[in-house]
Amino acid sequence: MRFRHLFFIIFLFFPLFSYSQVNSKRIPLGTFDFLLYPADAQSLSIGMGGFASNPNESNWTNNQSKLPFLDGKSGINISCNPVARGLVSDMSLSRLNAYAKLKKAGVFNLGLQYFNSGTIDLRDDNGNSNGMFNSYTLAIQGGYSMKLSKKLSGSLMFRYVNAHLLPRQIFGQYAVRPASTINSDLNVFYQGDKTKQHYFNGAILIENIGPKVSFGDYKRNNFQSTSFKIGGTYNQKIQSNDLLSFNLDFHKLLVPTPPLLTNEGKILKGSNPYETSSLSAIFSSWTDAPDGVKEEINEIMFSIGATFNHVDKLVGRIGYFNDPKRKGDRKLLTLGGGLQHIQFKRDKYQMNVDIAATVGLGGFTALNRTYMLTLNLSKTN
Repeated sequence: MRFRHLFFIIFLFFPLFSYSQVNSKRIPLGTFDFLLYPADAQSLSIGMGGFASNPNESNWTNNQSKLPFLDGKSGINISCNPVARGLVSDMSLSRLNAYAKLKKAGVFNLGLQYFNSGTIDLRDDNGNSNGMFNSYTLAIQGGYSMKLSKKLSGSLMFRYVNAHLLPRQIFGQYAVRPASTINSDLNVFYQGDKTKQHYFNGAILIENIGPKVSFGDYKRNNFQSTSFKIGGTYNQKIQSNDLLSFNLDFHKLLVPTPPLLTNEGKILKGSNPYETSSLSAIFSSWTDAPDGVKEEINEIMFSIGATFNHVDKLVGRIGYFNDPKRKGDRKLLTLGGGLQHIQFKRDKYQMNVDIAATVGLGGFTALNRTYMLTLNLSKTN
């Protein structure tokens, strides 16, 4: 088995195997981490945030409650993103999303996410080959969005996740098998008054709400990567056709903080995560850090970004993502741009193209030195 692939899969999808030996900084971890990755190139390019950025055909996938504010009647969105390029060369995340507006109701959307974890060379204890295994995770989702008022909208999303990370095997004391589960997202979006010279948007998201997941070891079920996200975007019109936007977003995993353990593995301070349910963790994760409020604050990540939109056609973006040093210590500089509202067939259809790139400034993240391409096609009338 390729060690790098095995290490990466265990790091992402089996976070609760050993708190004391693997996770000395007590970093909260959940499984299916790829669901936390930016959903489109626009989001990636502004610091992995932009949850409250102005809705358009290419960025609604990071907050489905933006959908009721789109001008288009229907659309399809495709994104491709190689991941862990500094570690391996055959991992990638692909997304396909679509939406359709109803005349007297809200907006339906469907999505497919495919995380290719790479090919693993399986070997026995003597180094003999046992064949190759294609590791992957598939997520299928569907949701509904609607306006709650003139400026406020909400959405509810349900998702089915099927993970074939490793074949059915026993690694030491752990049994491993494919896993399936469900989870859901609940999002809210506030759209400011776009007729004004400057205006503010806001958003709140709770994502990946679902039960614990078993990969074969029933005594050590893994928490899903339930997360809380809140963000705001300030928009300032420049002259009559240009727009400058600044976004600030905060992220926090709603999973237990690993306890402080003795050398023998006994809990010295904190709570036992195996005795915490996924639902109660949503609330207790705000106060369960062994070192109190200071440690809880260190578990909050943030994103900042800026977008310059020229005549709603040519767009440039820059951003920064920060994970506090005492926890994950992940830092990313993000860049991107795009072409919007490329119209054809007598303005009946339009296309958006966006690209983003990242530069790691510290810590390990699967999105270091990667890129993302998003292509959108929508029907306007």
